[in-house]
Amino acid sequence: GDSRVPMNDDVPATFDDGSTTKTVDGVGTYTVAADGTVTFVPEKSFTGKAPAVTVVREDKNGTKASATYTPTVTPVTPTATPAESTGPQGLVQTGTVTFTEGDEVAPINKDSITLLDENGQPASSVEAKSPAGDVIGTFTVDKETGVVTFTPTDKS
Repeated sequence: GDSRVPMNDDVPATFDDGSTTKTVDGVGTYTVAADGTVTFVPEKSFTGKAPAVTVVREDKNGTKASATYTPTVTPVTPTATPAESTGPQGLVQTGTVTFTEGDEVAPINKDSITLLDENGQPASSVEAKSPAGDVIGTFTVDKETGVVTFTPTDKS
């Protein structure tokens, strides 16, 4: 027969310090369920190997067993496909830049779709300049659709 002593389900699993929740600043939060299942919720910006946590359970004899759990968070890298358009002088043009999520667990945040000005700062509209530095139009973007609109200043 089986001589193993069953785990004591009346004594919930904990981390080695007796807690059931651990938060590591800049990394994430670990929680352990009574059965020893560890859940790790990483900070949005964290990638890489997170510190190991030790989970402890005991059997009906009171003998403790422990093991570590180490999560690794892989970076999710969205991609973007550039758009181009051509049109007659003085006419408004549009193009749709296509954004593809790196993983369905991390969808593109449409509120984060922004134009960047010449200094790399987010802007609601950006001036388009000729090679000589003259303003020749304005770019705007529709966050919901990703459509970029170019409106020329010279409509003649």
